[in-house]
Amino acid sequence: QGAQRRQELLNSCSTLGIPASRVTIINHKNLPDDPKAEWSISLVSSIIMKHMTAHSISMVLTFDGRGVSGHANHIAINKAVRHLAYTGEASEGCVLLSLVTVGLFR
Repeated sequence: QGAQRRQELLNSCSTLGIPASRVTIINHKNLPDDPKAEWSISLVSSIIMKHMTAHSISMVLTFDGRGVSGHANHIAINKAVRHLAYTGEASEGCVLLSLVTVGLFR
């Protein structure tokens, strides 16, 4: 499903006006592509911060606190971005946004 998820991400970014050249997909040995994997919040935060700084990112859009469908790795990304917001580590003026998951029948 990796190729499918990659394409979904690229399509979503394209819809938001973000070119594929500005999308980074990270494969890290301590961050397995597994919805049940408990990712380290500090590791995820540091990786996000590194890319925000290196690419002068002014806006981050992440999963909501439920991780779309309860995926632990998605929830870890939300927690990592919230950590950056609460600690003030994110660059001043950087907008940090979280999606809101809605039910299928909404």
